[in-house]
Amino acid sequence: DVCSSDLKSWSPKNFEEEFAGTVTMRYALAHSINTVAAQVAVETGLENLVSVGKFAGFEAELRAIPALSLGAVETQPLDIARAYSTLANFGVKKDLTSVLAIVAEDGRPLAKFTAKEEKSLPPEETANIVQMMTTVFESGTAHAARAAGFQWPAAGKTGTTNEFRDAWFAGFTRKIIGISWIGFDRDDEVVRKHRKALKLTGAVAALPVWTEFMIGVHKNQEPADLSYPDGALRRLEVDLISGARASQRCMGESVVEEIFTYKNAPVQECN
Repeated sequence: DVCSSDLKSWSPKNFEEEFAGTVTMRYALAHSINTVAAQVAVETGLENLVSVGKFAGFEAELRAIPALSLGAVETQPLDIARAYSTLANFGVKKDLTSVLAIVAEDGRPLAKFTAKEEKSLPPEETANIVQMMTTVFESGTAHAARAAGFQWPAAGKTGTTNEFRDAWFAGFTRKIIGISWIGFDRDDEVVRKHRKALKLTGAVAALPVWTEFMIGVHKNQEPADLSYPDGALRRLEVDLISGARASQRCMGESVVEEIFTYKNAPVQECN
């Protein structure tokens, strides 16, 4: 149990009701392992979690409780889009607007709106998170998008609230951010019964909508990789057991390739 700020006991559970033991953060993110998210949030500080959310662009009220690590906050797709825009721009927060320009009847430009920009999150660490989020498509909860024909490089995350009331998918390519929400505005006994039977998770309900929209947006366009900041990330082989850089003294099944920033890359070699 994790004790929240309002002194109520809270026990995070994984969707499959199983515990995989020690896993990498990449694996936990790709497979939506809730217990890992909660543990990271508590160990790094819940107030820090709130601060990052605000810096990313969330305007909804964020409370410093462990459940916030799983998205336990009432919000709207526009709020999610604002935060994901900061991720997609690798730490640069931009104002969202529905009006880009005003033109006269003959086509003359009368006014143009330029989004206000602010460097809000560190670009290297943001790029590292975004790169981890690409695994959601390759081997995680959004792998069905690939099978459905969506082949563009992308980063994203599924989301499912308790008792299947809300299903989310938020993701972006180099071209566009898409947010899909499928949910129930009623919460009576009859609706809860149907929700339990349908089990509409983010991957089942929201991802197909997002995928169809994104396939249409990118139709007849060549895939383009996400525009990571130059020099932000490095690729290294590491030993999963020790967390150190792989060397000739430890080569085997425990060695994997991983992405790091230059600041968080391991320095010592395993022995």
